Amino acid sequence: MLKLNPNYRANPARAIFVQGRIEQQLIERLTPQIIKLQGQSREPITVYINSPGGSTSHADALTKLLLASDQDYSPSCRLVTVVTGRAASAAADLLCAGSYALAYPDSIVFFHGVRNLADGPITETDASEMMESMRHSNERYALALADKSLSRFGFRYISQRAKFAEYRTRIQKPDRTDLLCFVGIIREHLSRDAIAAVDRALDRNQRYVHITQYVGQRVAKKRRVNAPQRAAEPEAEIIKAIVDYELLKNKKNPSWSFSAGGLRQLTLDFLLVREYLNIYDSAHLKQFCDLFGDYLLTPAELHEFSAIENEAERAFSRNEKIKSILRPLWLFFIALCYALQETDNELTAADAFWLGLIDEVVGRQDLSPERLTLEAAPDGQIELALGTGGMVPTEPIPTQ
Repeated sequence: MLKLNPNYRANPARAIFVQGRIEQQLIERLTPQIIKLQGQSREPITVYINSPGGSTSHADALTKLLLASDQDYSPSCRLVTVVTGRAASAAADLLCAGSYALAYPDSIVFFHGVRNLADGPITETDASEMMESMRHSNERYALALADKSLSRFGFRYISQRAKFAEYRTRIQKPDRTDLLCFVGIIREHLSRDAIAAVDRALDRNQRYVHITQYVGQRVAKKRRVNAPQRAAEPEAEIIKAIVDYELLKNKKNPSWSFSAGGLRQLTLDFLLVREYLNIYDSAHLKQFCDLFGDYLLTPAELHEFSAIENEAERAFSRNEKIKSILRPLWLFFIALCYALQETDNELTAADAFWLGLIDEVVGRQDLSPERLTLEAAPDGQIELALGTGGMVPTEPIPTQ
């Protein structure tokens, strides 16, 4: 019998409604309601969303207000976000900011990159500065989306792992990597727009691999990389290696040159390498490993690590093994979040579920959410059972 958990259920009696554009007037209308709900209790607040988006700064302000503490330094109210019709642009970011995010089955979740509407003529300098600002904004929102949806994406991966062997057999490719098995399985459930986003993410992920492997081999023993005197020195070595990479890649194209598009590609390559280095061993990857590492090691591997007497060495070996399993998935997910910022991406509710952007599609029993497992477990505890291709209560562990 399910024990209903308010942390994972929408509650219209304790809710605000984000309808229409997200702008100052909306903030002014909702602020008294939010403060009243927070003053009544620290129970979850439901945020119903039907919005075409609006100002990202106002969406950030609304999120911060919803997550505010009080004069007693209480934890913020948990947010249950629900898209009832459309969550576009800034509204999609608000949806994903929920501790638990739901979508009505016919709703749309729409992502795109940052847009800037100019008030007048734009000079070359204006365009350059605008491009740099938009790039930084897209990077920030991609990383923020990854941060908000990290556990959802991980749950989706864990719940599908038991199907990888069958998938390899079905497509007759026994050497297919776990990542490509997972992508192949979820791809079968996606709309055309979502498949396009996944394909762009795979392409970006491949560029990570190709460029960084080449650059890494070229700069690994460079003094200016390993013992730099200035921050620019390792960057200079990386740029030199990327120049050689592009020359090699385009050697069969006699018309290719840096002045005709190559210089822009050089910049994109450099930013991609920097992006890769920043996320390769980041705190987010550690969080990813902490959340899901226990469900990835085989009994033989657990026994092997338990035999290591030195505690520090045992922890290090275990963590490195888990990182080697989850790093490809983490890099792909980052690439996916960047892909959602590159162009228009109109996702169905089911798309958002399979891509790990929301937790549950209301009324879709075939898309079993983690909530059902948690509510069936004793004392609000949950365990992931990997052998079933899904999650069922077994030996429970506390949830956050």
